[in-house]
Amino acid sequence: MAPEIFTRIDEQSAVIKQPSCEEERIKALQALLSCPTSSIHTEKPTKKILEVQKMFPLPVDEQTLPGVYHCGYHSESSYGATSYLVTHPDGNIIVDSPRFMEILVRNIEKLGGARYMFLTHKDDVGDHEKWAKRLRCERILHSGDVEGHTADVEMQLYGDGPWSIGTDFDLIHTPGHTELACNSRASGSYWSWTFSGFYLVGILLLLRSSVRVLEGNEVFLDFVKF
Repeated sequence: MAPEIFTRIDEQSAVIKQPSCEEERIKALQALLSCPTSSIHTEKPTKKILEVQKMFPLPVDEQTLPGVYHCGYHSESSYGATSYLVTHPDGNIIVDSPRFMEILVRNIEKLGGARYMFLTHKDDVGDHEKWAKRLRCERILHSGDVEGHTADVEMQLYGDGPWSIGTDFDLIHTPGHTELACNSRASGSYWSWTFSGFYLVGILLLLRSSVRVLEGNEVFLDFVKF
């Protein structure tokens, strides 16, 4: 997020410039809220953060991907994975688990809540239990990736698929990140979810769902001055 502000230098993330306009300040604060290790800080508290909190989930691209939102609030327990919300008339789908934050819960509820939480693989389950309890959504995970803390998921997938949920969504076996990782595909659309985000088939745009968190204390930055 905010690549004009943050970049990677060697094995660390760093600030390459200070925000110079309102748009850059908002994007930097969005990154601050989304950082899975809470490693981005402002020099002084800013009331602007209250406004930015209300922006999540963020529309990914209202023109080419209507109804697809970036949830933000990446969870360290999900290794910084990105979670998305897909809105649909038959029930919304959360793809992988964001950090459980009350303000994000309320904002998702305003968009219709969620019918399903599709857990693409065992690494990105995060706060799935809290989300399922609050939104009363059905969690989906491949049976081979089920472990003790996910044993009570409502829907387990077996075999190599594909599997269908509703009339528009297919779940596809895509081994790679884990042997039993899966993704979802929307019928008639030009995008497909994978364990590492989604890509637009026509223009080959890849959005990664994981922010690499190194062993130890990986940080984006100790302090960011606005």
